[in-house]
Amino acid sequence: MSRTLRRPAQRPPLLILSPPRSFSSVASAMLGQHPEMVSFPELNLFVAETLDAVFLYMEAHATPRLLTGTLRALAQLHEGRQTVEAVNAAYAWLHDRRNWPVKRVLDHILAEIHPRIGVDKSPCTTFPSFLARAHRLYPHARFLHLTRHPRTALESLRNVIAPATSQIEERAALRGAALFWLIAHGTIVSFTSRLRPEQVLRLRGEDLLSNPAAALPRVCRWLGIDTSPDTIEAMMHPERSPFARPGPENARLGGDPAFLASPALRPATLPLSTELPARWGLDPRMTDGVRALAERLGYGSGDR
Repeated sequence: MSRTLRRPAQRPPLLILSPPRSFSSVASAMLGQHPEMVSFPELNLFVAETLDAVFLYMEAHATPRLLTGTLRALAQLHEGRQTVEAVNAAYAWLHDRRNWPVKRVLDHILAEIHPRIGVDKSPCTTFPSFLARAHRLYPHARFLHLTRHPRTALESLRNVIAPATSQIEERAALRGAALFWLIAHGTIVSFTSRLRPEQVLRLRGEDLLSNPAAALPRVCRWLGIDTSPDTIEAMMHPERSPFARPGPENARLGGDPAFLASPALRPATLPLSTELPARWGLDPRMTDGVRALAERLGYGSGDR
Protein backbone atom coordinates (compact mmCIF):
# COMPACT_ATOMS: atom_id res chain seq x y z
CA MET A 1 0.00 0.00 0.00
CA SER A 2 1.34 3.45 -0.91
CA ARG A 3 2.10 5.62 2.07
CA THR A 4 2.13 9.40 1.92
CA LEU A 5 3.02 11.85 4.65
CA ARG A 6 -0.04 12.84 6.58
CA ARG A 7 0.07 16.37 7.92
CA PRO A 8 -1.88 16.75 11.14
CA ALA A 9 -0.60 19.26 13.65
CA GLN A 10 1.91 16.81 15.13
CA ARG A 11 2.85 17.31 18.73
CA PRO A 12 6.53 18.14 19.13
CA PRO A 13 8.61 15.12 20.10
CA LEU A 14 10.07 14.42 23.51
CA LEU A 15 13.81 13.82 23.23
CA ILE A 16 15.60 12.04 26.08
CA LEU A 17 19.15 13.37 26.41
CA SER A 18 21.73 11.19 28.10
CA PRO A 19 24.96 9.34 27.32
CA PRO A 20 24.75 5.56 26.95
CA ARG A 21 24.26 3.46 30.07
CA SER A 22 22.08 6.07 31.79
CA PHE A 23 18.81 4.13 32.11
CA SER A 24 17.45 5.73 28.93
CA SER A 25 16.12 2.46 27.47
CA VAL A 26 14.05 1.60 30.52
CA ALA A 27 13.00 5.25 31.01
CA SER A 28 11.84 5.53 27.42
CA ALA A 29 9.89 2.26 27.63
CA MET A 30 8.19 3.46 30.82
CA LEU A 31 7.11 6.72 29.21
CA GLY A 32 5.81 4.84 26.20
CA GLN A 33 3.27 2.99 28.34
CA HIS A 34 1.42 6.27 28.88
CA PRO A 35 -1.64 6.31 26.59
CA GLU A 36 -0.66 9.76 25.31
CA MET A 37 2.90 8.78 24.35
CA VAL A 38 4.70 6.34 22.07
CA SER A 39 8.35 5.55 22.72
CA PHE A 40 10.54 4.34 19.90
CA PRO A 41 13.85 2.53 19.83
CA GLU A 42 16.92 4.65 19.06
CA LEU A 43 16.04 6.41 15.80
CA ASN A 44 19.42 8.15 15.32
CA LEU A 45 17.95 10.44 12.67
CA PHE A 46 19.68 13.65 13.74
CA VAL A 47 23.15 12.58 12.58
CA ALA A 48 22.60 14.26 9.19
CA GLU A 49 20.27 16.55 7.27
CA THR A 50 18.98 14.00 4.75
CA LEU A 51 18.29 10.30 4.83
CA ASP A 52 20.89 9.77 2.11
CA ALA A 53 23.46 11.52 4.31
CA VAL A 54 22.49 9.22 7.18
CA PHE A 55 23.25 6.21 4.99
CA LEU A 56 26.59 7.78 4.05
CA TYR A 57 27.32 8.43 7.73
CA MET A 58 26.66 4.77 8.45
CA GLU A 59 29.16 3.74 5.79
CA ALA A 60 31.80 6.29 6.79
CA HIS A 61 31.62 5.39 10.50
CA ALA A 62 31.11 1.64 10.05
CA THR A 63 27.83 1.70 11.98
CA PRO A 64 25.60 -0.61 9.90
CA ARG A 65 23.06 -0.93 12.72
CA LEU A 66 22.56 2.82 13.16
CA LEU A 67 19.02 2.73 11.74
CA THR A 68 17.96 -0.49 13.45
CA GLY A 69 15.63 1.43 15.77
CA THR A 70 14.08 3.33 12.87
CA LEU A 71 13.52 0.09 10.98
CA ARG A 72 11.84 -1.52 13.97
CA ALA A 73 9.68 1.56 14.52
CA LEU A 74 8.57 1.68 10.87
CA ALA A 75 7.89 -2.05 10.82
CA GLN A 76 5.68 -1.72 13.88
CA LEU A 77 3.89 1.37 12.58
CA HIS A 78 3.43 0.20 8.98
CA GLU A 79 2.80 -3.51 9.49
CA GLY A 80 1.81 -3.79 13.15
CA ARG A 81 4.58 -6.31 13.78
CA GLN A 82 8.35 -6.66 13.81
CA THR A 83 9.26 -9.59 11.61
CA VAL A 84 12.08 -10.13 9.14
CA GLU A 85 9.64 -9.39 6.33
CA ALA A 86 8.28 -6.22 8.01
CA VAL A 87 11.80 -4.93 8.63
CA ASN A 88 12.79 -5.65 5.02
CA ALA A 89 9.74 -3.68 3.89
CA ALA A 90 10.73 -0.82 6.21
CA TYR A 91 14.25 -0.82 4.74
CA ALA A 92 12.83 -0.69 1.23
CA TRP A 93 10.56 2.18 2.30
CA LEU A 94 13.55 4.11 3.63
CA HIS A 95 15.76 3.32 0.64
CA ASP A 96 13.08 4.61 -1.74
CA ARG A 97 13.09 7.90 0.18
CA ARG A 98 16.84 8.48 0.48
CA ASN A 99 16.33 12.01 -0.86
CA TRP A 100 14.03 12.93 2.03
CA PRO A 101 15.21 15.33 4.73
CA VAL A 102 15.39 13.54 8.08
CA LYS A 103 12.70 15.89 9.38
CA ARG A 104 10.30 14.55 6.78
CA VAL A 105 11.05 11.00 7.92
CA LEU A 106 10.47 11.85 11.58
CA ASP A 107 7.39 13.90 10.68
CA HIS A 108 6.01 10.80 8.99
CA ILE A 109 6.65 8.74 12.13
CA LEU A 110 5.02 11.39 14.31
CA ALA A 111 2.06 11.57 11.95
CA GLU A 112 1.58 7.81 12.27
CA ILE A 113 1.06 8.15 16.05
CA HIS A 114 -0.77 11.49 16.12
CA PRO A 115 -2.10 12.85 18.49
CA ARG A 116 0.25 11.01 20.85
CA ILE A 117 3.72 12.35 21.71
CA GLY A 118 6.66 10.57 20.11
CA VAL A 119 9.63 9.79 22.37
CA ASP A 120 13.16 9.26 21.06
CA LYS A 121 16.13 8.34 23.26
CA SER A 122 19.07 8.17 20.85
CA PRO A 123 22.27 8.75 22.89
CA CYS A 124 24.10 10.11 19.83
CA THR A 125 21.73 13.10 19.83
CA THR A 126 23.90 14.50 22.65
CA PHE A 127 26.73 15.22 20.17
CA PRO A 128 26.77 19.04 19.85
CA SER A 129 26.08 19.24 16.11
CA PHE A 130 23.34 16.60 16.28
CA LEU A 131 21.72 18.30 19.24
CA ALA A 132 21.80 21.64 17.44
CA ARG A 133 20.14 20.00 14.44
CA ALA A 134 17.43 18.43 16.59
CA HIS A 135 16.57 21.81 18.10
CA ARG A 136 16.65 23.60 14.76
CA LEU A 137 14.31 21.05 13.18
CA TYR A 138 12.03 20.85 16.25
CA PRO A 139 12.34 24.14 18.12
CA HIS A 140 9.31 23.31 20.29
CA ALA A 141 10.50 19.85 21.29
CA ARG A 142 10.69 18.92 24.95
CA PHE A 143 14.01 17.70 26.33
CA LEU A 144 14.30 15.29 29.25
CA HIS A 145 17.84 15.37 30.64
CA LEU A 146 18.27 11.95 32.21
CA THR A 147 21.23 11.57 34.55
CA ARG A 148 23.05 8.78 36.35
CA HIS A 149 25.50 9.00 39.24
CA PRO A 150 29.05 9.10 37.84
CA ARG A 151 30.29 6.24 40.01
CA THR A 152 27.92 3.66 38.53
CA ALA A 153 27.74 5.38 35.12
CA LEU A 154 31.51 5.24 34.61
CA GLU A 155 31.69 1.62 35.70
CA SER A 156 29.01 0.75 33.17
CA LEU A 157 30.49 2.90 30.39
CA ARG A 158 33.91 1.35 30.98
CA ASN A 159 32.58 -2.02 29.86
CA VAL A 160 31.04 -0.49 26.75
CA ILE A 161 34.22 1.34 25.76
CA ALA A 162 36.57 -1.61 26.21
CA PRO A 163 36.20 -4.66 28.45
CA ALA A 164 39.44 -4.62 30.42
CA THR A 165 41.78 -7.56 30.86
CA SER A 166 44.35 -5.71 32.95
CA GLN A 167 44.52 -2.81 35.41
CA ILE A 168 46.18 -0.62 32.77
CA GLU A 169 43.38 -1.30 30.30
CA GLU A 170 40.76 -0.79 32.99
CA ARG A 171 42.17 2.61 33.94
CA ALA A 172 42.38 3.67 30.31
CA ALA A 173 38.74 2.66 29.78
CA LEU A 174 37.69 4.53 32.92
CA ARG A 175 39.49 7.67 31.73
CA GLY A 176 37.65 7.40 28.43
CA ALA A 177 34.36 6.87 30.25
CA ALA A 178 34.94 9.88 32.52
CA LEU A 179 35.79 12.11 29.58
CA PHE A 180 32.73 10.92 27.67
CA TRP A 181 30.47 11.44 30.70
CA LEU A 182 31.84 14.96 31.23
CA ILE A 183 31.48 16.00 27.60
CA ALA A 184 28.00 14.53 27.17
CA HIS A 185 26.47 16.02 30.31
CA GLY A 186 28.38 19.27 29.89
CA THR A 187 26.98 19.61 26.38
CA ILE A 188 23.45 18.87 27.59
CA VAL A 189 23.68 21.35 30.47
CA SER A 190 25.02 24.08 28.17
CA PHE A 191 22.35 23.41 25.57
CA THR A 192 19.38 23.20 27.92
CA SER A 193 20.42 26.35 29.78
CA ARG A 194 19.58 28.30 26.63
CA LEU A 195 16.07 26.89 26.25
CA ARG A 196 12.81 28.10 27.73
CA PRO A 197 12.45 26.58 31.22
CA GLU A 198 9.25 24.75 30.30
CA GLN A 199 11.07 22.87 27.53
CA VAL A 200 13.48 21.13 29.88
CA LEU A 201 13.20 18.68 32.74
CA ARG A 202 16.22 17.16 34.47
CA LEU A 203 15.60 13.84 36.18
CA ARG A 204 17.92 11.53 38.08
CA GLY A 205 17.54 8.07 36.65
CA GLU A 206 17.91 6.56 40.10
CA ASP A 207 14.84 8.48 41.28
CA LEU A 208 12.81 7.28 38.31
CA LEU A 209 13.70 3.63 38.79
CA SER A 210 13.61 3.52 42.59
CA ASN A 211 10.59 5.76 43.20
CA PRO A 212 8.55 5.82 39.99
CA ALA A 213 5.34 6.66 41.86
CA ALA A 214 6.82 10.09 42.60
CA ALA A 215 8.97 10.64 39.51
CA LEU A 216 6.45 9.67 36.82
CA PRO A 217 3.71 12.13 37.84
CA ARG A 218 6.35 14.87 37.82
CA VAL A 219 7.21 14.05 34.21
CA CYS A 220 3.55 13.87 33.22
CA ARG A 221 2.71 17.21 34.85
CA TRP A 222 5.61 18.79 32.97
CA LEU A 223 4.22 17.44 29.70
CA GLY A 224 0.64 18.37 30.59
CA ILE A 225 -0.70 14.82 30.28
CA ASP A 226 -2.75 12.46 32.45
CA THR A 227 -1.43 11.59 35.92
CA SER A 228 -4.19 9.22 37.05
CA PRO A 229 -3.16 6.23 39.24
CA ASP A 230 -4.03 3.72 36.51
CA THR A 231 -1.84 5.56 34.03
CA ILE A 232 1.10 5.76 36.44
CA GLU A 233 0.71 2.06 37.21
CA ALA A 234 0.83 1.23 33.50
CA MET A 235 4.04 3.23 33.14
CA MET A 236 5.72 1.01 35.73
CA HIS A 237 5.73 -1.84 33.23
CA PRO A 238 8.40 -1.08 30.62
CA GLU A 239 8.44 -4.75 29.67
CA ARG A 240 5.09 -4.23 27.90
CA SER A 241 6.64 -2.01 25.23
CA PRO A 242 6.68 -3.61 21.77
CA PHE A 243 10.33 -2.62 21.62
CA ALA A 244 11.29 -4.07 25.04
CA ARG A 245 12.75 -7.23 23.54
CA PRO A 246 15.21 -8.06 20.75
CA GLY A 247 13.84 -7.57 17.28
CA PRO A 248 14.02 -10.04 14.37
CA GLU A 249 17.39 -11.24 13.15
CA ASN A 250 17.74 -8.38 10.65
CA ALA A 251 17.06 -5.71 13.33
CA ARG A 252 18.00 -7.14 16.71
CA LEU A 253 18.75 -4.10 18.84
CA GLY A 254 17.78 -0.42 18.74
CA GLY A 255 18.45 -0.05 22.46
CA ASP A 256 20.54 -1.31 25.35
CA PRO A 257 21.12 -5.08 24.94
CA ALA A 258 20.95 -5.62 28.71
CA PHE A 259 17.53 -3.96 28.87
CA LEU A 260 16.25 -5.92 25.88
CA ALA A 261 17.35 -9.15 27.56
CA SER A 262 15.63 -8.28 30.86
CA PRO A 263 13.28 -5.28 30.59
CA ALA A 264 11.50 -5.44 33.94
CA LEU A 265 11.69 -2.37 36.19
CA ARG A 266 14.29 -2.68 38.97
CA PRO A 267 15.51 -0.14 41.55
CA ALA A 268 18.84 1.55 40.83
CA THR A 269 21.73 1.92 43.26
CA LEU A 270 22.52 5.49 44.29
CA PRO A 271 26.03 5.91 45.78
CA LEU A 272 26.17 8.12 48.83
CA SER A 273 29.07 10.27 47.65
CA THR A 274 30.44 11.76 44.45
CA GLU A 275 33.93 10.61 45.40
CA LEU A 276 35.49 8.30 42.82
CA PRO A 277 37.76 5.40 43.83
CA ALA A 278 41.46 6.25 43.95
CA ARG A 279 42.22 2.86 42.38
CA TRP A 280 40.66 4.11 39.15
CA GLY A 281 43.77 6.26 38.71
CA LEU A 282 41.96 9.27 37.24
CA ASP A 283 43.76 12.59 36.93
CA PRO A 284 42.81 14.81 39.91
CA ARG A 285 41.57 17.53 37.56
CA MET A 286 39.28 15.05 35.84
CA THR A 287 38.05 13.75 39.19
CA ASP A 288 37.32 17.31 40.34
CA GLY A 289 35.49 18.03 37.08
CA VAL A 290 33.32 14.93 37.42
CA ARG A 291 32.52 15.74 41.05
CA ALA A 292 31.61 19.36 40.29
CA LEU A 293 29.33 18.42 37.40
CA ALA A 294 27.75 15.61 39.42
CA GLU A 295 26.87 18.04 42.19
CA ARG A 296 25.40 20.41 39.61
CA LEU A 297 23.25 17.52 38.40
CA GLY A 298 21.90 16.95 41.89
CA TYR A 299 24.25 14.33 43.32
CA GLY A 300 26.18 14.75 46.54
CA SER A 301 27.08 13.47 49.96
CA GLY A 302 23.53 13.99 51.21
CA ASP A 303 22.01 11.48 48.78
CA ARG A 304 19.87 8.80 50.30
